[in-house]
Amino acid sequence: MFNKSKRKVYVSRVLANDEHGRDIEVDWGPRIDAYGNVQDGNAQLIGITDSAQLCVRRRDGLAFRQLTLHVWHSFGKTPLTLRYSIEPGWQDYFAR
Repeated sequence: MFNKSKRKVYVSRVLANDEHGRDIEVDWGPRIDAYGNVQDGNAQLIGITDSAQLCVRRRDGLAFRQLTLHVWHSFGKTPLTLRYSIEPGWQDYFAR
């Protein structure tokens, strides 16, 4: 995530939904370890001055297929919404 403002921005909440709009329980934080686990999971607050990573992992251990991610931040009242869909070739790879 990038912040071009001179003020620090804070990420305060992250919610994820699957392709049917159902909530997905996720852990989120500024970094992951060598095993892909989110460090400082559900940090409750990530401060960004220039740039920072936002790492998100499903709590059930499954891979994301299609995802809508809602990120609440201190620069607005509405969340930033990101949509992610894995390409079909990768689905076969991760299905093993």
